[in-house]
Amino acid sequence: MGRPRVKILSDIVVNQIAAGEVVERPASVVKELLENAVDADATEISVVIANGGRSSIEVIDNGLGMGRDDALLAIERFGTSKINCVDDLLGISTHGFRGEALPSIAAVAKFQLESSPRGGAGTGVVISIDGGVLKNVEDRSLAPGTRVSVRQLFFNVPARRKFLRAESTEEGMIRALLIDFALAYPPIGFSLVVDGVRSVSYAPRASLIERAREFGMGDERPLIIDELREFGDSHWRVVALLSEPIASVASANRLRLLINRRSVRDKLLLKAVRDGYGSYLKAGRYPTGVISLDIPPDEVDVNVHPQKTEVRFRNSP
Repeated sequence: MGRPRVKILSDIVVNQIAAGEVVERPASVVKELLENAVDADATEISVVIANGGRSSIEVIDNGLGMGRDDALLAIERFGTSKINCVDDLLGISTHGFRGEALPSIAAVAKFQLESSPRGGAGTGVVISIDGGVLKNVEDRSLAPGTRVSVRQLFFNVPARRKFLRAESTEEGMIRALLIDFALAYPPIGFSLVVDGVRSVSYAPRASLIERAREFGMGDERPLIIDELREFGDSHWRVVALLSEPIASVASANRLRLLINRRSVRDKLLLKAVRDGYGSYLKAGRYPTGVISLDIPPDEVDVNVHPQKTEVRFRNSP
């Protein structure tokens, strides 16, 4: 008989394939870890990177944390506390819900998870994984919260490492990502340390408008919108700080869109923003600023893109 053509891949290979969808670059790692920190009710989140995230990435939060059993489940593929059945996908209100992030990251890096539950006895756990291979699990006295360390990203997948861009470019993507999260979650404090130097620090703010002004969004006389609309039993809220038409630009890159606190690029919402300006906005021009749309979770599908950067409205035309 000839050699079988079909075989079951090992867990390590499966996780590396999954990492190809979830983990594109250092900013992808930071995004997944920030989502987990936000979902853990953290009020302070720090990101520490070296060499644009190539050498190391750390995300530290003061959130709920995990005990030993939960932490070990969290590094298993599809280990999640966010959903229980298929129907839960129709009303997702959390970020990291698919249970792919930690095992996917751990499959392509030297990975360490340190976590201790809030309100516990101070006993936490440290889990070390190299390229998807579990190396060590150790109980340790830790402060409440979670620290995830990711070193030598793609050390075991050199073909993907060579596609990373310049250090400054990778760092810039992480900076932009941190602004997205700071806008989406004004009450949370965020900081970024780059190569041992504290680069930025965003203190907690009371509202999106206050945070947007911190970033100089809009212009000297911005258009401020804060409205609640009802469509049958659905309640939609839109909050925005946008530039006047005269300050429009030729690219949509300076207009940040948030849907249920997710940073997305959505053509339908972009069109709605432009239509709102009517004839005051010339063809091919876009306002600058930020617009945040909060809608019932079952009105939007956030599970249509591996990096969750796109959404689909359930009743879109």
